[in-house]
Amino acid sequence: MKNLFLILFITSFVQLYAQKSTISGTVKEITKNEALIGVNVSVENSTVGTTSDLDGKYELSLEPGNYTIIFTYTGYDSITKKVIVKKDKNEILDITMGEAPSMLDELVVTSSKFERKIGEESVSIDIIKPAALEKQNLNNVSDVLQR
Repeated sequence: MKNLFLILFITSFVQLYAQKSTISGTVKEITKNEALIGVNVSVENSTVGTTSDLDGKYELSLEPGNYTIIFTYTGYDSITKKVIVKKDKNEILDITMGEAPSMLDELVVTSSKFERKIGEESVSIDIIKPAALEKQNLNNVSDVLQR
């Protein structure tokens, strides 16, 4: 009886494992054709995901069904691919990613009421020599800034 239970237990694990399929591939940069390390590979609306290794390779183990795979990497355009996973069939999905044109805009800090680009902002610089401050007999920085 004990052996029968053990055999049923082992065969149930083999059947469960055999139902999963694999999606694997390589992620490369489009212009240099070099492997991209650490690309996030995730399944849409799921917690399943992985990252590419040192050679740009990744592997996902999924149940049979329809999936949307999302590839994201900082500085590169995101790529979305729809995949049909069939039982006991391994899919190879190689991806090439191109750089995003621009990720960040300029950060503008102004002291005026209206926002302007840094190239449009006029900046004036005054140099005050120590002798001029001594003649006015100023005691603190706030007095210097007011004059």
